[in-house]
Amino acid sequence: MQWRGALFLFLSTSGCELFLSPREQLEGRDGGGDSSDGGVATCDADITHDEKNCGACGRDCCEGKCVSGACTPAQLGLGGEPRSLTLDDTSIYWFDRSDGTIRGRPKSQVGQEKVIYTGTSGLNIGQIAVDGTSVYFTSATAVMRAPKIPGTATTIRGGLTNAGSAAVHDGFVYYVTGSEVRRVRFDGSGDELITTLANAGPALVVAPPSLYLTPKLVRVPLLGGSQEGPAFDTDAVSVGPNDVFALQFLPTTRVAVVRLDLATLTPTTITEVDGAGGIAADGARVWLGDFGTTNGDGAIVRYDTDGKNRTVLATGMPRPSYLVADERCIYWSNPYNDGRIMKVAK
Repeated sequence: MQWRGALFLFLSTSGCELFLSPREQLEGRDGGGDSSDGGVATCDADITHDEKNCGACGRDCCEGKCVSGACTPAQLGLGGEPRSLTLDDTSIYWFDRSDGTIRGRPKSQVGQEKVIYTGTSGLNIGQIAVDGTSVYFTSATAVMRAPKIPGTATTIRGGLTNAGSAAVHDGFVYYVTGSEVRRVRFDGSGDELITTLANAGPALVVAPPSLYLTPKLVRVPLLGGSQEGPAFDTDAVSVGPNDVFALQFLPTTRVAVVRLDLATLTPTTITEVDGAGGIAADGARVWLGDFGTTNGDGAIVRYDTDGKNRTVLATGMPRPSYLVADERCIYWSNPYNDGRIMKVAK
């Protein structure tokens, strides 16, 4: 069954079958070592078992194990219903729908989980956002901010109806209220309408000079203006240097992974899957939370941006969702089953 959940997933090495991908070729683009002999990276390491040089020089396993040249996932958290993952340089943050809390912890396995905000159990606040000091989010009636170091949350803009899904840029919080997309300054001033969109949310992606919106994928200038785009059904969008990637829900209950040229937003389907729960991309590759065909055979998979060279990074996962990425790792959660939060090397 197609799942229209939000953007990420998580997995544990406990009780799961892990897919061990074939040993990757030692190409300079995959590793961080010196290059010689026609562009092949070399280093003084056992790339079949070295967690800092796994399958390729410089490929760090993100605290997972290196087994036969492939990285296994590492677990960061367990329990609850973790949704709406987001990152800063050192930490990962999420909304736990099971108890209404917003939580954070270091991206490393070393460090403690902390409760940043306690709200209402079962309320879906949509995506959350962070800057250098604060976490931004919505309650049903307000746009709010809480310090990353647990403290007192403050209201930026109150008196709203059906508020949801926060994104931040240049001193503004972007948010939705039903069919409106709006922004307000961090100090609560200057609240203004950006555009209207039926059932706006659940995803807002700020990629200056534009804002990408769901559930009908469109692009609009950050300062407001005309919408453009293919307007297909989606709830997962990732914007790279030259391309936009999105999950397109198809009427046949399948999901298409779509690449759109950044200039024209012309969509091209690069692959189809039975279901998916998140997408992340950089300039060369795209990562997907593939649900598989049964509840327990989901996977984190990687493609080239043309849909070729599918590589499975982890498997045995129920409905991996809410993908986010930094320079080295892919992070996700398993919000609909055991609540694990996981990461694996890109």
